[in-house]
Amino acid sequence: MDDARKLLTMTYAKFNARDLEGVLRTLDADVDWPNGMEGGRVRGRDGVREYWTRQWGMVDRMSSRWTLKRSRMGGLRSWSKTAGFVI
Repeated sequence: MDDARKLLTMTYAKFNARDLEGVLRTLDADVDWPNGMEGGRVRGRDGVREYWTRQWGMVDRMSSRWTLKRSRMGGLRSWSKTAGFVI
């Protein structure tokens, strides 16, 4: 398993365990995250923290089915119905 795949596997495990601070540490400080519940986007770790806190207060979902694909630029992209990460 390459390093990017290991990082994404660990990040999803933290997400499913609701280890919010653990997930946030894996994200860039300037993360730009889609707000799937209310529309628009949230920016930065604080914005994602607030969004996920609200989201998890309303809906408790786990992200067990996710997909990894290499982008044309060589990065690794991951997504599911509840979360997505790009490395």
